Amino acid sequence: MKPSAPLTTAKQIDPQHFAGKVLGVAVVATLIPTLALTVTLLESRPETPRAALGLILAIVVVVAGIAYFEIRKLLRPVDVLTRFVNTFVATGELIEVPEEMDDELNGLIRNTRNAIVRLDLANRELAVVSRLDILTGLSNRAFSTQRLEQDLARARRSGTPVTIITTDIDGFKRINDQYGINVGDACLRYVADVAKSCIREGDWISRWGADEFLIMLWDAKYSNAEEVINRIRHKLATSEETHDAGINLSASFGFAQYSPTESSQDLFLKLDAALTRAKKFGCGQSSSAQ
Repeated sequence: MKPSAPLTTAKQIDPQHFAGKVLGVAVVATLIPTLALTVTLLESRPETPRAALGLILAIVVVVAGIAYFEIRKLLRPVDVLTRFVNTFVATGELIEVPEEMDDELNGLIRNTRNAIVRLDLANRELAVVSRLDILTGLSNRAFSTQRLEQDLARARRSGTPVTIITTDIDGFKRINDQYGINVGDACLRYVADVAKSCIREGDWISRWGADEFLIMLWDAKYSNAEEVINRIRHKLATSEETHDAGINLSASFGFAQYSPTESSQDLFLKLDAALTRAKKFGCGQSSSAQ
């Protein structure tokens, strides 16, 4: 599993630093009493054989060595958690915790990892939700504004023609007033699904306003936009599939081809003017900014 981005940029932890402290304490706690005992024996019993003292020191060294390796084993969970945190902070990758680790500390480490995994999943879900219009499942206006600016910049660099369509449902306020908000919501979902089914892969659609949608057509001119509009218009009029409300729906369309010399604000002024003209012509009409 690999998250979209690390949840933190905290300073990485050096497990050797912590392990060194623990081992230092263990060694000091072992050697100081032994050295004190040796000195005491030498002072109280000078006749104590040097061989006996050497044996005591050798035993101390052996015990200290055993203690060192045992402590290293006890500190393995800390190493695992450190690798987990450092890897996650550096790359966003979530490494696995060995299953054979089953004592209280290891359980705490696994629970910590699981908590980070859940937090990361929640963070990614929140990131996805923040881009979507919950009602229609399309991109919302905030996210689509950023995406559109990126696409327009790419079109300027590459010289690729792009055409934008704006559309809204005819008489949507009347539908809401006459049938209620639930019916209006069903109509919005239906039009969104129809429009989405009529565009190519690589093009995209977003909910731009209350009953307004924006369609981005990549590598498309006016004729391509007219084809998309005709498909949407035809499907709304003739599709045997129906939305929950069962109302005959139509939509008006305005469209404009982006010019690399104009700003996005100028583009939307053209789109608004084209959509306004289409609505003046009557329901189900379209108008270009040519």
